[in-house]
Amino acid sequence: DEEATSADIKPAYQEMAQILHPDRFESNKKLQDRATEQFKKLQQAYDLLGGANQPGEAGRAREEQDAQRGLRARLAGIQAARVQLLAQRDAVSDDRRNGLIIGALGLAVGVLIRNSPIAVALGGVALVWGVVKAITCHATIGTLDEHIAKLRAEQQKLEEELE
Repeated sequence: DEEATSADIKPAYQEMAQILHPDRFESNKKLQDRATEQFKKLQQAYDLLGGANQPGEAGRAREEQDAQRGLRARLAGIQAARVQLLAQRDAVSDDRRNGLIIGALGLAVGVLIRNSPIAVALGGVALVWGVVKAITCHATIGTLDEHIAKLRAEQQKLEEELE
């Protein structure tokens, strides 16, 4: 029971140990093997509880290992997210560059072929589209950089905890 005290745990353990002890089943190998497995599980549970509703030494060691595994798993998740955000930032940077190129080409078309109203209109549209694209991409890159910085800080914190 979750509410069990050390006064409850120890006698319950002793009772179960008598019931499950493999020596009681010497005459039947199959039963003795099953009792051995159950007895190991009982011993692990008792070690975890430490017989006093507090983790015993084996339980504390297991908790420490579990905590370390949890930190490493979180660290791996952060690293994977950071890689994904960096790739996303690179893609958005490419979009920003493409927007600037299109804007520059639109300006060049509008200036070089200023005798044609259609060329000037198309150049103006390309210029505006390119500038808008570059500005929105720049804002997105800023947001991605903030997320990457937060992940970097959390990664450093976890690495310190692992040391």
